Amino acid sequence: MAAGWVNGLFVAAAVVTAVSVLVAKAVVPMWRFARRADKLVPLLAKLADQLEHQPDHGQILAEIVKQVRTNGGSSLLDIITDIKAQATANAASNAAVLSLLSHLVIGVDAASVDRVEVAAALAKAQRAVERVAVDLAGSHERADAVTGHPGEASDAASRSA
Repeated sequence: MAAGWVNGLFVAAAVVTAVSVLVAKAVVPMWRFARRADKLVPLLAKLADQLEHQPDHGQILAEIVKQVRTNGGSSLLDIITDIKAQATANAASNAAVLSLLSHLVIGVDAASVDRVEVAAALAKAQRAVERVAVDLAGSHERADAVTGHPGEASDAASRSA
């Protein structure tokens, strides 16, 4: 008698498990799809209207499907994925360069100051470098004018250094 009761319990557990798996794997996804169908149906109707006058609409849809699947680099999805990866790499590279420049130019870590302050300090440093370059060019022009031979003064200076 106890064996029949245990068998019944196992059957009931199996039925409950089967029903819960069926609900989780089939009913819930179908319910979610049905809830979204009110937005999807008008879009599909518009797509059908637009493609109705296209004789090669099947080929158009096939090409759209190809573009939203990865295929090793030439699909739109692959290109977008590559752009995201490059943007992430560029952001990391830019942060490293900003940190290095801010440390070298203004002597602080970029993470501890505002980016506007770092940019202002870098712009100030660039203006100083440009002033030195203008002064150096002027010195070379004056030296060339004195010697009468362009570049001779700078060549002599580089040989003596």
